[in-house]
Formats: sequence, C-alpha cells, structure tokens
Amino acid sequence: MAEVETDSMSERQLAAKRHLAEAGFHHGGTPPLGWMPGPRVTDEQGRTGVRLVPHPVEHPALKRAVELVLDGVSLARIADYWKAEYGITTAKGAPIYEATIYRALVSPRMVGYRMRQVPEHQRGVKLNLLDYIARDAKGDPVISQEPVCDWVTWLRVKKRLEEAKTSRTRRPWGSHEWLLTGLLFCQCGDRLYGHNKARRRASGEKYNQYTYNCMANRKRGHRHCTTSCTVDASHSEAHVLGWFFAQLTDDAVAQTRARRHAATSDRALKDLFAALEEAKAERDELLTRQGNQEFKGSMVRHLVALLESVESRIDKLQRQVEALDPLPAITGDPEELARNWTGLPLAQRRTLLRQLIRRIDVTPGPGVPSERLIITSVDD
Repeated sequence: MAEVETDSMSERQLAAKRHLAEAGFHHGGTPPLGWMPGPRVTDEQGRTGVRLVPHPVEHPALKRAVELVLDGVSLARIADYWKAEYGITTAKGAPIYEATIYRALVSPRMVGYRMRQVPEHQRGVKLNLLDYIARDAKGDPVISQEPVCDWVTWLRVKKRLEEAKTSRTRRPWGSHEWLLTGLLFCQCGDRLYGHNKARRRASGEKYNQYTYNCMANRKRGHRHCTTSCTVDASHSEAHVLGWFFAQLTDDAVAQTRARRHAATSDRALKDLFAALEEAKAERDELLTRQGNQEFKGSMVRHLVALLESVESRIDKLQRQVEALDPLPAITGDPEELARNWTGLPLAQRRTLLRQLIRRIDVTPGPGVPSERLIITSVDD
C-alpha cells in the first residue's frame, strides 16, 4: 500500500508540474538568467500560479547583449561590459562566465517560451532546445514570460554565435597575436605555447602579461621538463622580427626564391595536399573520440600521444607545402615589407617567418630574449 501511495504521489506531482508548465507558471527552482518569480496571479481560465517577470537588471542586460552580439562583440567583452555597467558578476566578483551568457542567449526563453524537462548538460552532447518547449493542449508553444527579442532576431543571434564558435579567422585568445607559435622549442623538445595572465602593478593598475611557456609538465606529467622555459612574448617577437628583417638581403631573397622554384612540382604539391588532408582527417577523428570509454584514465595519455604524433606530421607536411607553394612570396624590398607588416594577416606573417626560420630554441634562465633565443635558419 505504501508503494502504491508513493507512486500515486509521484504521478500527481508530475501531473501538477505539467499543468503548471502548460499554463506558463513557474513551479520553483532557480529562475533563469533575465527573469525572477513574480506575484501569484490567476489567469482567465481560473488557474492560479507564479509567473516569471523581467529582472530589473538582468533582463536589460540580455537585451544589450543581443545588440552587442549582432555587432560582433565577443562574449568575453560582454561579460566585462555586464560587470562594469550592470554589476553582474560571479559570487567572487569576477566577470560572469562566457558559457553562462552563451546558454542564456541560445535558450528559447529569449523569445518567451516556457522550457520543460531539459536534460542536464553533458559534454559532447548537443541538444535541440526547441524539443523541450512546453506546449498547451493544442500543441502550441507556451509563452510564459516577457521575451528579450523577437524570433528572427534570436535566430540571427544563434547564427552569429555558431559562426564565432566555428570561425577559422578569429584573433587568437587573449587579444594577443601569437606570432611565434610553432617556432619556439624548449630544451626538453616540446614547443612553447602562448600564455596570458592578469597581473597588478604596485600602483594597483591591472595589466595582461603575455608569455610563451613550455607546457610539457601539464601534458605529460610532473617532472617531464626540468626547466619549464618561459619567455616574454613581446620582447621575443621583437627580437625575432629584427633578425628576420636583417636577413632580408637581396642575396637571401634570391636564394629562397631559387630554392622554392627548384622544388616546385605540381605532382609533388598534389601528393602533399592529399597527405595533409589525410592527416587532418585523422586528427579530427581522434578529437571526436575524446571522452569515449576507450580513452579513460591512463589511456588519456595514449590519446594525447597520438594527437601529438599527428600534429607533428601535419606540421611537417605544412612546411613542405609552404616550401612548394609559391604564395605568399617574400618581397625583395625589406622596407616595403616592414611598412606593410602589421597589415598582413597573421597566417601570412607566420608563413613568411617560416620561409627563413626553421626553429627557435629557448634556453632557460632569467636573461633577456635576445640572449636566450637561438634562431636556426632554413639553410642551416
């Protein structure tokens, strides 16, 4: 009898929540970003409950976020804007997480729909949130709260956010162009990667410190690298660019062009492109297998090793393609290249550096980059 009564109570509770959802009422829980529970009301059908009403701060913030997204502003800048203009922060006072803003903007709640029984977020599982809209007895979507924007604007926002996630032309994270990515090597043999950290001067002023760090210990485990090289990004890039422009003499440019012309072969280039596409497809396949049962626990390192191997192969093939592909070519006028350098795309600047630089080894220690960077040219 107790079991039957428990099941009956559960069914009654579920039925009550379903009826509340169909009526557009809020039945407890954390209110969504942008709204808050309002007073108890009775609708025209005599149903009584609590509806969500616009939050006096968060609702205008969402409306402003819609405008900023359509203007091309990143979610990180929106989080900073929310903190400065609306005081919306995390519990510790930091800017709100970008993921929180993203989830709010792509939710059908933005157009006033009542959501119901949305599954918990699972990594790698993409949901169509329109499948979890509460519907009335006629099957029409339930409008339960004041919308932030109309349907067409919401679709534009979703499209803009999806394009930003899959874009291949975005600036690198941290608002710094990591010019030397792929060229810097630690003494342990691993590459150095860009690192951005917020610091504070003695005067209390905040600033961002950009460095290239060896990440071997994080990727392969503690004590893999005993030096853990770190070098300032701006000073290193300035030193390498100085070396690069000093090498752009007429003889150096002529040798580079002659070497590229001698190596150019349509058949070889076609074979390299085929091998490069195959390696990229293998990398994409490995990335999709992250989080699967076959790569759990200690097998994660095996997956990391496979990814590093295919990345190394892609890098080698890319260098061979760049050596054969005649574009972009180094100009014979170093002064003209220096004048136009900042206007060139980041990918093209990296390619130009690789035409003269094979690798840059970083020695450990507190010295300045000009003393710690050992540049190896392609002819060495």
